[in-house]
Order: sequence, then structure tokens, then C-alpha cells
Amino acid sequence: MNHLKLRTLFAVCLSWQILSLGISPRVEAQEQTPQNPLAERLVFNEAFEPTEGERPKTRGAGSRGKCTEDTEAIIPLIPPGQYGLTFEERPSIFIQTPKTVARSLLLVFENKTEGFYEEAMLPISQTSGIVSFALPDRFPPLETGKTYEWRVAFVCGEEISVDDPFFKGYVTRITRTPAIEAELAQKTEIERAKWYAEGGYWYDLLSTMVRARQESPDNSNLKILWESLLHSVGLEDSASQPLTAID
Repeated sequence: MNHLKLRTLFAVCLSWQILSLGISPRVEAQEQTPQNPLAERLVFNEAFEPTEGERPKTRGAGSRGKCTEDTEAIIPLIPPGQYGLTFEERPSIFIQTPKTVARSLLLVFENKTEGFYEEAMLPISQTSGIVSFALPDRFPPLETGKTYEWRVAFVCGEEISVDDPFFKGYVTRITRTPAIEAELAQKTEIERAKWYAEGGYWYDLLSTMVRARQESPDNSNLKILWESLLHSVGLEDSASQPLTAID
């Protein structure tokens, strides 16, 4: 038997053994990596339509002025459209502040059509990072179905000045119906955050994510969601800022 016949016979025998063992010579097993649902990105949907009230005609977010001890700017955490929804009676406004010479802040909520105007002078933390401000409980709540303009002014001197940093945004308070209450009650905190993001509830979304991050500061999945959320509205530079003085 010549060498060619021996090689052919050997190849046939080897192939028979592989097939009898159920082994495929060309297909390798692929490892399946389980996907973690919390690792999904969180994106705020600015194209939402409010179920109550009207979308405002926004005109500028204000001015940044000079009121800090370094070159960092004061940045309000609001989407490009400056508008979002809330279920809250007194929604929180989140702002990234560097160390500032300001000692107080003027917070205003107004609805000119309804004759609603409330203002409060609030203290400012001297620690840089993301802080929140809301009207105290002694103030009347926002009405459902109404849209409000909020304004924030940092008081850099003894009294407020036209040169002080000034920002504004808009919010519509939506009725939290029993059906919505039941739906949200069945969701985890992160699932609620996703629901808020898809529905345009910016203020409730931020409050939920900030609370979750404060409770679990070392949770890498929450960090990914937080970063992706801020990136979706052009605030990616704020993602690494510490959460300070958050109620």
C-alpha cells in the first residue's frame, strides 16, 4: 500500500471517529455572556407631549454671570428644551455649582396666566458639586395641569443684582392618577426612572436617579445610567460631579 493510500485511509478513519463522538471540526462553542438589564442606557425623550397643560415657548436659559471663585461655570441641569413634567407638588431644581461667593439663592415659580407667583430665598452650600433647590413646604403647591416658569438667581453681594447668574426653565405638573400610581408601584426604582425618561418627567427622573446614586454610590450600573442620562441632554461634563446638599 503506497503512502497516498495510507494518508487517505487515515483521513477517513479520523473523520469517522469525530462524527461518532458528535464533534464538529469546524464549529467552536461560543460563550454566552449574560446581559444585565441595568447596564442599559438611560435617554431622556424630549419629544414627549404633555398630557395636561401646554408646552411653553422657551426663550433662553438665562446668563452665567460672575459669582464663582474659579473659572468653572454654574450649570442648571435641564434638557436643551428647558422643559419637563413632574408629579411633585414642589419639584426640585438641580444645579451644578463650583465654589461660589454667593451665600443665598432666589428661587421663583410663576404662572402669569393664573396669577401664581412664589419666591423663596434659600441658602447655598459652600461645597462644589450638584445641589438641589425646592420651594419649602410652607409655600402652596403647583397646580396639576398648569405650566410654570421657574427662575433661579444667585445673590453674589448684599442684594440681588442684574449681573448675578440667572437661569430659568419650565415645568408642568401632571395628575398622578390611580392607574399611574398602580403602574409605578410595581416597578423598581430604576424601572421608574426609565418610565420617567420616556414620558418626559425630567424633574422626577433626576430626583429618582440622584436618590438611587446616593443610596448606592459604588453601584457601577447606576453610574452608567447616570452618565448616559446626562450625555443624552448634553450635560456629560456634569456626570462626574459629586452630589452635595441633596435633600
